[in-house]
Amino acid sequence: MSGDVRNYRIEFHQLSFKATEQLADLGDAFQSVVDKQTPSSSNHEGFTREIWGLKKRADGSFSGELRKFRNSNIPDKGAPGKQSTPIPLAKDEGIIERNFFVFYPRINVVGWHYNHMACGISRFSAFLSTIFGSKVKPAPLLEKDAIARLMRGDVRMKKIQLTIPRPRNPELYPDTDFSQKTLQLLGDAGADTMQIVMGINTRRGDSDGKLKQNIKFAMQELVEFGAKKAVIDVFDADGVVHPVDLIAERISSYQSVVTDARFPPAETMYRLIDTAYAENRESINAYIGEDELGPIA
Repeated sequence: MSGDVRNYRIEFHQLSFKATEQLADLGDAFQSVVDKQTPSSSNHEGFTREIWGLKKRADGSFSGELRKFRNSNIPDKGAPGKQSTPIPLAKDEGIIERNFFVFYPRINVVGWHYNHMACGISRFSAFLSTIFGSKVKPAPLLEKDAIARLMRGDVRMKKIQLTIPRPRNPELYPDTDFSQKTLQLLGDAGADTMQIVMGINTRRGDSDGKLKQNIKFAMQELVEFGAKKAVIDVFDADGVVHPVDLIAERISSYQSVVTDARFPPAETMYRLIDTAYAENRESINAYIGEDELGPIA
């Protein structure tokens, strides 16, 4: 095959879903799109987004694309030394940006092709919430060692460091009270970024000696909303402090393919996602809590 070697970043997130009378779980929800019982597109903030080519595969997983259509402010085309000209588009056409994904319903995990020109996982979850009529929330999957340090119920957190940009869409504020108030403070101040450092002093007699547990869930939410830094310092059983980086220690994989196009055929992208899952299966199962590496769907 001719072409260049292109690298694609694959991330993994677990999706939660509140069941409805019509949809018992996310597997039912995606199947309802396949069966055309649920709309596959939605228009919000001037963009139309659509699940395209969604199908249920032989192993029970779902593969598809999230397409974002840009119908306004379309750039011109041109070359150095030549006059630019508009890109010809019909009235119902737009510039398309794509994310490819595979959803594994048994463990509610999505393998997500990261494309900063298209949609992030939070936008995908918000889109699914709209078409499914019930809240869909993503949680990033962390590496096995990070999980061991952070996700224990009795973990003691000593310090957090957080850098957040002002969100472009205030309507997408997260659910936890801490996250909402943090982003509201950022907006009320008219600032573009906020740096937060919180810690405890074990020498103080009135200190609890640890930060409250809801902070770790708020931090995960804020990572999904674009945090540039998110580090939690935790105590181990011996009182030794270990940092957990919620961005650097997320489960992800870079997959390569030779192609002469921006993206290879969709089926190739899905195979890359499956390969990324297989390579990170131990870490994913450690996060999910699976005892055996059984079928992924």
